[in-house]
Amino acid sequence: MSANSRFSGLSNATTLPTTVTWNKLTGGDFNTAANWLPGVAPTSTIAATINKTGTYTVFVPVGENATALSLAIGNANATLSLSGTLTLVNGLNLGKGALTGNGTLIGNVTNTGAITATGGTLTIRGALNSGVGLVTIASGASLDISGAATGTITFAAPAAGKTSTLTFESLVTARAVIAGLAVGDVIHLPGFVETSYKVDRASLVTLTGTFGGVAATDTIKLASTTLFGLSVTGDGAGGTNISLATPPPPPAPVLFFQQSGGDISTWIVSGTSIIGGGPLGNPGGSFAVKAIGD
Repeated sequence: MSANSRFSGLSNATTLPTTVTWNKLTGGDFNTAANWLPGVAPTSTIAATINKTGTYTVFVPVGENATALSLAIGNANATLSLSGTLTLVNGLNLGKGALTGNGTLIGNVTNTGAITATGGTLTIRGALNSGVGLVTIASGASLDISGAATGTITFAAPAAGKTSTLTFESLVTARAVIAGLAVGDVIHLPGFVETSYKVDRASLVTLTGTFGGVAATDTIKLASTTLFGLSVTGDGAGGTNISLATPPPPPAPVLFFQQSGGDISTWIVSGTSIIGGGPLGNPGGSFAVKAIGD
């Protein structure tokens, strides 16, 4: 990005502002000076605010690097689309609006808006404090967080043939609650070598092992208490994967009922179809309605 594009319409004698405000209703490139008031793009010493009324997208495209002292988004209809790298010295305050994409954000994030990883891996090199904010991993996408995380992180319903991954890079005491984990989705803990684990009735997964060669304990809080077949395995590179095993199909029930002539017949039902069965004759006594496994 050239000096002319980062400082538009300012003379050499002009004192640079400490804060700039987004001013383009149709959206545009974060690094373009003309998109900001007073004609200066954010830098590591200039804070940025996006609160102009309207519906628009501010983007950092693939291969581009952008920087600001800090960034605050206060317009609920504004979207920050990140495909490149955005470095925020004092972090992002996503008070309203959305952060979406598959780029890298360097800095801590405070979120009461909505964050969605989509189309690849969205990387947050810092802490993610979500509180009441939404954090979603779209089907087929990944979210990689290097610091502590609070709030709830949700795996979107998986599309056919697509899986999603949530990676926690560090061993930290604060972990978000994980919702929507489905078969094929993975919670990845690089650097943590698991030797044993347990799951309590509140779906808190406690893992024992080593991190960086040092004895350690880690925890993952899952939102669901009806999980089937939790799988904890090595990732083949000195880390741990947490996922769900594919559940077996439910057994076909066997129904016992009395016919008009007093005979008893068995019928095997699959879904809504009767797939087998036949008469047993008259047992001459009482009978019960049961299912396989009872």
